[in-house]
Amino acid sequence: MERFMYQIVVAAVVAVAVVLIASPASAQLFPPGPGPTQTPSGATAITSGPGDKGFPAISGNTIAWIDNTTMSVQVYDVVSGQTTTIPGNNTYAVMSSRQVDVSGNYVVWTGMSAETMASDIYLYDVTQGSVAPITGDQAQDLSPSISGNIICWNEIDMTTGKGTVYVFDLASRQGSALVGVNASSGSAPNQLFPAVGGDIIAFFNDGGNVTGHLELTWLSLSSGDTITFESTSNPASPPAVSSDGRWIVWVAEMNGAPLLFMADTVAPDIGRITETGALPTAPAVDGNYVVWTDYRNGNGDIYLFDTQNEQEKQITSDSAEQAFPDISDGRIVWMGYDTGQWEIYTMEVTGSPGPITPGPITPGPITPGPVTPGPVTPGPVTPGPVTPGPVTPGPVTPGPITPGPVTPGPITPGPVTPGPVTPSTGGLTITPDDIANLQWQEDPVMPGWLTAKDPARGLTFIRDPNTPDIILIQTTSGEWYGYSVSTGMLIQVQM
Repeated sequence: MERFMYQIVVAAVVAVAVVLIASPASAQLFPPGPGPTQTPSGATAITSGPGDKGFPAISGNTIAWIDNTTMSVQVYDVVSGQTTTIPGNNTYAVMSSRQVDVSGNYVVWTGMSAETMASDIYLYDVTQGSVAPITGDQAQDLSPSISGNIICWNEIDMTTGKGTVYVFDLASRQGSALVGVNASSGSAPNQLFPAVGGDIIAFFNDGGNVTGHLELTWLSLSSGDTITFESTSNPASPPAVSSDGRWIVWVAEMNGAPLLFMADTVAPDIGRITETGALPTAPAVDGNYVVWTDYRNGNGDIYLFDTQNEQEKQITSDSAEQAFPDISDGRIVWMGYDTGQWEIYTMEVTGSPGPITPGPITPGPITPGPVTPGPVTPGPVTPGPVTPGPVTPGPVTPGPITPGPVTPGPITPGPVTPGPVTPSTGGLTITPDDIANLQWQEDPVMPGWLTAKDPARGLTFIRDPNTPDIILIQTTSGEWYGYSVSTGMLIQVQM
């Protein structure tokens, strides 16, 4: 649970601090890595600077990622080799994992307004070259996922720290919140990190339980049925769903070791892909193949598991960091630090799709859950202009959302000028010398993260290797702060 608190705070801090960077073109939002080497064997680099590119997503021949130089989303067509930068229109793309996704001709991402500091979900139609907002309120909307016409995302309540999953259907232009109340505690559940594939949405859910223990839940949008995988294990990496909705992969800790799991939503059944000794994170799945980042060799490498022949393969094996893979139709994309900056790489996997037969494992029973969403009926993607309006989330009781019309306009690239920011520091002060004097060590909760302590002030510092400009600070009284190294700005995050 503690590692998910870290990730919630990271998302909240990044949503504000991304516009505090003094020089977006030179800001280093990723770790420097062990120096330039070369393109991984068999891979193709599809970017070459300037600046870092990160957190790619792929669907068919369309690849999208976040560009550090322009603080925007870039889209690459595999067939033509052309790259398009989606204009921010006075917003910045939130530079973190799980903040951009692709399905067919649609790209969704999290953008933060330079004026209001609110983060919203945006949609880009590749065919029409048009941008439209999906949400338009003051809430913190994060982590969008898309499959066909269905978009889902997280709305984070910064007072309680709880998340709610929202769903929007582009075909019917209706949406709803997936909210239920725990009968015993009478509280709304905490729902985090949604992912959609086909008509299946998977997310972590505490069911409103007072313990806050998160378990994997998946929901069929067509039937409204939910299944919760009850386990004492702690989720360690967000779930991913295959494009057809059959397979879900995620990482959970068992006996202190991270293990990669896969669920068959049709059977239903749970299988385990990795054993102890592996250090998996950030998995993705499509067809026969599961890909993930693994730190078993001391640095991040990309691994692949072929479920047809049940064989594991190491895709990258150099000293440079490789991270956050995605896969579609046998093509893998990931971010790698092989040239001295983060670039996007791709590689095709040989072989043809076949049935997936995960090995059996029974960490806990699978129990139907009580979540009953509003009506959302997925439909096929029909190429043409998209005119969704902003969704204004209502109370926690599920109900249809009827957005007003928004007519997407053509893309007009131009500079984005951030507005003034007045963050709250809650009385805490942090100086560059405070940071320089810290003694960093491996975080025992999250492999690959760093932690340091200031016993005299009762402060714990936590650093995510994927966003090293942001340092999380926790006080002995449980308060959370975010500190931007490049700007010296400090903000308090209400949890």
